Amino acid sequence: MRSHLAAILSRSIKPVQTVGSRTADGNVTIDIDGRKISIGVLERKRMWGEGGCDPITQAEYTALNCWAEGDMKPYVDATCCPTFILATAGAWLTILGCVIVGNAIEMVVQPLEDIMWLGEATPYEDTHVYNVARVFNALRRSLDELEAYYRGVTLPPSTSSPTPPSPTAAVSFPYPTMYTHDDAEVRFKYVQRLQDSASSVAFLAETEDKTSKLVVKFVDRYGADAHRLLANAGYAPALHYFGSIDGRTPATTPDVMKSGLYIGPVRMVVMEYVEGATLHDAVHDREDIPANAKQETARALSILHNAGFVFGDLRSPNVMLSKSGLKLIDFDWAGKEGVATYPRRLSKGIPWAKGVADFAPMRKAHDLEMLDKVFLV
Repeated sequence: MRSHLAAILSRSIKPVQTVGSRTADGNVTIDIDGRKISIGVLERKRMWGEGGCDPITQAEYTALNCWAEGDMKPYVDATCCPTFILATAGAWLTILGCVIVGNAIEMVVQPLEDIMWLGEATPYEDTHVYNVARVFNALRRSLDELEAYYRGVTLPPSTSSPTPPSPTAAVSFPYPTMYTHDDAEVRFKYVQRLQDSASSVAFLAETEDKTSKLVVKFVDRYGADAHRLLANAGYAPALHYFGSIDGRTPATTPDVMKSGLYIGPVRMVVMEYVEGATLHDAVHDREDIPANAKQETARALSILHNAGFVFGDLRSPNVMLSKSGLKLIDFDWAGKEGVATYPRRLSKGIPWAKGVADFAPMRKAHDLEMLDKVFLV
């Protein structure tokens, strides 16, 4: 397998020892000023489960060990250490990408390709061979681009005493930092995750001129029309951008739904940041709840319902109490009644309205029942 992959990728793939004398099955490295930079790691098994360790998990630890080598620190400080992972079991192969983020180092690994069968099993193999070849071609080109990336990195100056990394180091955040609004480009910088979790997809940001705070989130499903409707009525934060993550292409087509699953590209949402507390936090901290909070929430729902929309996720964390008035936030599920459906794997710990279930159509009646549940405080 290693010799075939080396020929396909036009790169040397050699076994390597990492920290603790652990041996990786294969490593694709580039030499920069005497440092061996790992851009690809290979782990292989004769079958899934062999040796009591999944090759994917083993490859993740191998990649982390490669970057833990002492002479890698300048690159760890300057980059998020992007690395390709190839894991094989018999005639099956999968490709993943990994990065290292945060001050307390966290590794983020995500699949870039399904587990792919490399064998031949039917009389009609041309399409399969073509698709496999496309994957390998993409990987070869991507390794070339990754090498160019590392060769272009400017390393921080060496110092006699280590400097602790900034808690807002750019490597901890997504790469999009621009969006278009009213035909103008707006550039921003990330400040922090809105939730203390590596899986959080919502971030607090501010414009480069520091005049405005923003919420930036990344979604594959979003009720932008419902959001705009309530924002225009003053019951939601202003929506500045919803579209592709290049920040230049607003979404003009609705979410694609197949069999209850929303299928589509990841898109970026940029909205106004609203100062205040959620209803959930206000109740938890025993703060005073405005006497008209339920009435205002009902008013916001009526605006949506009269236009044929359903909010779908009316819970206390999605009701914001601010100086400018009550706002609904988180329109990920919002959509047209009877068309939009609830997602899969709904939380079992939430007392949902009657009729709410995985893939069930969202109804206005669900919103109204959740309204009563939310304000049982």
